[in-house]
Amino acid sequence: MPIDFICEQCGRKMRAPDGTGGRKASCPICGQTQLIPGELPSPSVELEPPASPAPGLRGQNAPADLRTHRRPVMSGISGPERSFAADVALSFKLPFKGAGLFLWIMIGLIHLILVPLGAMVLFGDPLAMLGFFSLCGWLCSCYFAIILETCSGKDDLPTMGLSGGLWDDVFAPLLKFMGSLSVVMLPLIVWNVAVSAANPEVEEPPIDPSAMLPFSPDAQRFNDPTMQQFLQDDPFSAGAGEIPNPYAAPPEPEPEMIIDLESISVVSILASLGLYLLGLFLWPMMILTVVINGLFAAVGKIPEQLASIFKALPQYLSICVMLLGVGLIVVLSTVGVTILLGMLGESHKIMASILTGVLPSLILSYFIIIAMRIIGLFYRHYKTRFAWEAE
Repeated sequence: MPIDFICEQCGRKMRAPDGTGGRKASCPICGQTQLIPGELPSPSVELEPPASPAPGLRGQNAPADLRTHRRPVMSGISGPERSFAADVALSFKLPFKGAGLFLWIMIGLIHLILVPLGAMVLFGDPLAMLGFFSLCGWLCSCYFAIILETCSGKDDLPTMGLSGGLWDDVFAPLLKFMGSLSVVMLPLIVWNVAVSAANPEVEEPPIDPSAMLPFSPDAQRFNDPTMQQFLQDDPFSAGAGEIPNPYAAPPEPEPEMIIDLESISVVSILASLGLYLLGLFLWPMMILTVVINGLFAAVGKIPEQLASIFKALPQYLSICVMLLGVGLIVVLSTVGVTILLGMLGESHKIMASILTGVLPSLILSYFIIIAMRIIGLFYRHYKTRFAWEAE
């Protein structure tokens, strides 16, 4: 019969075929390699039976270690060793340590490469499209690994590679990331479709050519057959065929499809904005569930996700504020760097152009790493309040 066991790092349940006990297996989520237990169930932790208390030391008079006999709690994901604020503060130092520095620079360079690749994708270049989505998938894999490492209690950034293959390390993470965004933004998409159906596009009324160019005698004389024959016999216009009429009215333009903005109320705009903010609010919990349990399991746990948010609402609001602050810092720092480098003048134009692309990419990568750490720390510190568990 199949062998069921749990990943020692992320706590995910795994299953191996019969007869594979003693071999090594890799977790499909975190990549941890461990030995598959034997076919017999792994021995549970047994405590020695308590010694009989001496006479006169029974009941409430017995020592605490003789009155209680509890089995130690085993968990695949360790609990916090510091406070939530201390772990968040530590996160700002990790990109400067060891493998974290290499990962930060790699993510920053990929963000820099994605800018020209994205422009080539707009022109329909298939190779650029393949490279663009491959790099985006690898970035998603990095972000998921950061969340998992943080959930498991580790305080180091992961070392990334392609050990799991293109599907596990590139395309599957990209689909999970896009799927998580699609799920939380689904109410906004449905609302916009409903608004568009209720306010159909209207055609612009055609332009009357006679209103643009009144009928003139010159145009009538030019269209006269005798005048046309004379122009065609002219040696300067020989072989030109029919001479276009310069007095003719311009061709009727194609009708353009425009949206009647007057029919879109302020309520519709505010509702779209509210649904967009709601999606951003739900996304941290959704991506956390997707990373730990998978996309389809996360979609089935939406009620549990909402219950978990309300059970730890103050803490969840705090991480949302932190993520919002991270986004504002990225925007302000990028604008500040651009303005500062723009003040260097023409003499440093080349250096300014290079730094204008490199520095914002590094800043963006740094704070994305911090944001992923904060999401993982939320699970590490408050998972006991969640209505769902790691599978």
